[in-house]
Amino acid sequence: MAKPTVLVRAELTDQAMERLRAFAEVRPEPGIAKETLLQERPAVQAIIASGSGAVWYDAQLMDALPGLRVISRTGVGYEVVDVKAA
Repeated sequence: MAKPTVLVRAELTDQAMERLRAFAEVRPEPGIAKETLLQERPAVQAIIASGSGAVWYDAQLMDALPGLRVISRTGVGYEVVDVKAA
């Protein structure tokens, strides 16, 4: 079975990245713009999110990534995720 692809927008430690690579294809993209994701529409199953401020993970982004199953937020809170859209 193919490994899931995880887009990593958060800054993770080397140890955390090693652990993640053990079971997933990892695409580190801490600075990727939302517009780029909307244009490229990568086949990702999960996003490890960072962020604060405005809602970044909204219905538009979720609809553009049909294989997306998980948005995991580092830190605390989920204010950057549109929970109703999820």
